[in-house]
Amino acid sequence: TVDAEVHEHAPDFPDLVERQVWSPVRSVASVRRAAAEGATTFVEFGNGSVLTGLVKRIVPEARTANVSDPDSLAAALARD
Repeated sequence: TVDAEVHEHAPDFPDLVERQVWSPVRSVASVRRAAAEGATTFVEFGNGSVLTGLVKRIVPEARTANVSDPDSLAAALARD
């Protein structure tokens, strides 16, 4: 979420991860970009649902899931 761009080359990742530490998070732009690239389902890993709620406000038609344990992972994988 450092620049809301698509990155496909592994050599780019160390710099991006470093920048992520001190750069503003571009969540809105990143979610919009993912949706524009064809993403229709967003999965939030960890306790809570802050990011899931954010995604639903940005892309209301998106499918979302929260994964925080084996049971919620199984439920997310079972969705069609």
